[in-house]
Amino acid sequence: RTQLATILSLSALPVIFTIRTAGQGGKMVVKEDQVLRAVCLAIKSGVQYVDVEARLPGVVREEIVKSASAAGCFVIMSDHHYKDGYSDEELEALFHLCYDGGRATVVKVVTRASRSADVVQLRRVVDRLEEGGSIPRPVVALAVSDQGCLSRVLNGFMTPVTHEALPAAAAPGQLTAREIALVRSQLSLSTRRDYFLFGGPSIGKSPSPTMHNTGFAALGLPHRYALNAGPAEEGDAEAVARMREVLTRPQCGGGNVTIPHKARALLLADRLSDAARAIGSVNTLTVVREAGERVVCGHNTDWIGIAAIVRQHLAPRAPTAVGLVVGAG
Repeated sequence: RTQLATILSLSALPVIFTIRTAGQGGKMVVKEDQVLRAVCLAIKSGVQYVDVEARLPGVVREEIVKSASAAGCFVIMSDHHYKDGYSDEELEALFHLCYDGGRATVVKVVTRASRSADVVQLRRVVDRLEEGGSIPRPVVALAVSDQGCLSRVLNGFMTPVTHEALPAAAAPGQLTAREIALVRSQLSLSTRRDYFLFGGPSIGKSPSPTMHNTGFAALGLPHRYALNAGPAEEGDAEAVARMREVLTRPQCGGGNVTIPHKARALLLADRLSDAARAIGSVNTLTVVREAGERVVCGHNTDWIGIAAIVRQHLAPRAPTAVGLVVGAG
């Protein structure tokens, strides 16, 4: 419990709790009632996901799902099934096993690949199940072994990764996030996006392109970040038209907005976040696709930085102190 509390307090990302037993490729030798107690304790501690072995007895799975549902915790139902060679029917059965009649939030199947063709077969089965709609859940489909590396590149949801700083990968064939991103880019499986800093002439000395492009390169992402500055005498209509033209380009993924355009950027958004609407200005624009249509979303993250600094310096004895920042843009 103490370890979980420490991890949850330090992590800004969702935490997944699992007990991988020896029969499922792990090292834990425990009884089913011990698994139930440990997983339910993790749920009560506040983890966001639990990875549950689909071959646990039905009563154990039902109790875990019930506890998770009450706590707003998501259930990854998984099966690690290692053997040489599978038929399509065997693979489909594994996915239906993990779907667990709809109780799973996420369906996870891990097999073993002895050749690259095994990965192709695994993806073919996943595509057929997703297109047919028989498993309407996010799917994690992996094949361990060096020959199964490609399955990690092709998997599009919750792909486990290792890190360069770790002494060894946690599983055979596991890759870093950067390695996966690089291969996806080289195979044209990920789309390059162009991002911009929208502002006036003063943005010429901004470090934003250097910071973002360095980050993209470090993560193996194909994206690019550039400045988009308007002239000093630019009016409202001209500024909005210039930024809108950039945002409608096919490869544009959005960008950041700084002075003097934060209030003008309200006119560019098809949808505003609650913060942007309340504050009356936008400092971040994202372009997403919904039902085949491009949608520009306007956000304001300025208040997050302001609030963090204020909270950091507030005296503990004044938990209800109120501060006012006047202005927008």
